[in-house]
Amino acid sequence: MSDLQNADAVAFTVPGDAPGTLPAGDPGVIVKLPDGTFVAYDAVCTHEGCTVGWDAADSILFCPCHGAAFDPANNAAVIAGPTRRPLAALPIVVDAASGIIYLKA
Repeated sequence: MSDLQNADAVAFTVPGDAPGTLPAGDPGVIVKLPDGTFVAYDAVCTHEGCTVGWDAADSILFCPCHGAAFDPANNAAVIAGPTRRPLAALPIVVDAASGIIYLKA
């Protein structure tokens, strides 16, 4: 959580030993929403597999390859094409006592 004190989003890699059906090895992104909650998504664009990044100016996840944009506050819904599928959500647990955010099985 400390990495998100001065940023709205932090990129990470889903660990190779990720639980369950999580996309091990994929890039991921954790976003701190305006209400203070956190969400995480697989950062692989659902159009052609490019890695999306955080656009702080517009508070969106943006694919630099073909211009797809996703709303992290609305389940990564598509707000600009060419894709029609949202990013895959990654289940997380926020442990406020320790300040750690981790992937949930």
